[in-house]
Amino acid sequence: MSDDAMSDDAVRDDATVPMRCAACGRFRAYAPDDRYCLLCGHDALEIACACGRAFNYALVETGASLHCPRCGRAWRGRASEFDP
Repeated sequence: MSDDAMSDDAVRDDATVPMRCAACGRFRAYAPDDRYCLLCGHDALEIACACGRAFNYALVETGASLHCPRCGRAWRGRASEFDP
């Protein structure tokens, strides 16, 4: 299928960016203009750490907890305001 034949909603793998849901804490690949978490539905997607480091490192890691390689912030568990 050519790019011209793809619908506006179709997204190719190279058009995704890693984002983190601030509500449930999960990292996933999203289209750049996505706003809602695929898993919990909250509109709390973050594109980068507060220090500015993008989350591209987080999608390939499988550990129980992750840390930002730039500032050391821990990414584990759910945000305190998340109400399941």
